[in-house]
Amino acid sequence: MAEIGWARKEGALYRAAIPVLTEQNRAMVTGLLRIGRKALEEWFGANYEDLKSALTDISPVRNRVPFPVAFDQIWHYLFGIANEKLVEAGLFADPYAPEAAFQGYMPAVYVQGMGWLPERL
Repeated sequence: MAEIGWARKEGALYRAAIPVLTEQNRAMVTGLLRIGRKALEEWFGANYEDLKSALTDISPVRNRVPFPVAFDQIWHYLFGIANEKLVEAGLFADPYAPEAAFQGYMPAVYVQGMGWLPERL
């Protein structure tokens, strides 16, 4: 863990160098997930049909790939663009900044067996 930067040695002890979520973080994580889910549900409720209509001419849809399957790939690009805009607005840490300890991502772990984090975030 120390070799990949997830832990650091302090004397004879090792300490986490990344966030470690435990039961104490349940309310915070649950609240953040609720906020994110609500924002996505509202956005999709208002924009899904327009987005689907705007994308009828992309290659996968023209070739009869069901829109939800094609959208799964498109979503990754939209998510990246949204994160880029959040970084530009100063609302999100830039995972690609030269000083970022982990280029492109922020690792975190949670104590297994807590049973309160969903299978998929």
